[in-house]
Amino acid sequence: MNLKDTIEAVRVAGAHATGRTVDTMTKKEAAEWLKAISDVVQGAVKGGDEVTLPGIGKFSWVIKAARTGRNPRTGLPIQIPEKRVVTFTAAKELRDAAQ
Repeated sequence: MNLKDTIEAVRVAGAHATGRTVDTMTKKEAAEWLKAISDVVQGAVKGGDEVTLPGIGKFSWVIKAARTGRNPRTGLPIQIPEKRVVTFTAAKELRDAAQ
């Protein structure tokens, strides 16, 4: 499902959830909803919080320790610094739906 398909699915589901007809819910509104959710998740994770979306999963961050890697071109060892990465853990409902 690409962005265009996702916006259309949100438009249809959002119209039904709010009691509106699909014709009155615009793609622009659906795109704004997706953008708002994205902004909330990014802001919370950037601030060090974790975000749980019921039925979907949890976004959080962890610090990956510094380690020694290997340059694939030359084979020489290189030092990779520690970094903060975002992790996603799928909710049980989502894992079960995938089976």
